[in-house]
Amino acid sequence: MAGSIRANTDYIAQVARAQPHVELRTFNLPNACRVIATDRAAYLTFYSSSSHGRNSPCLYARAPGLLYSIALQQFDVAWTNSSSARPTS
Repeated sequence: MAGSIRANTDYIAQVARAQPHVELRTFNLPNACRVIATDRAAYLTFYSSSSHGRNSPCLYARAPGLLYSIALQQFDVAWTNSSSARPTS
């Protein structure tokens, strides 16, 4: 699992170098959910310890709204506890 995460991080870091407004960050928090957020909506995927993430439920939340605010709070926790990612290769 750690090798897979490193490989993905290295790949994304390499692609992001060509994008001046992209910042790749890593964090060490429980892997309980994934948040993808924009100024218009958020996707919140809740992970289960017994199945792959692709089989996990994903909620779509439009801004503004309670679920959208919760998704942003989750993102803020991850961002606050993150650091700049550095490729391992």
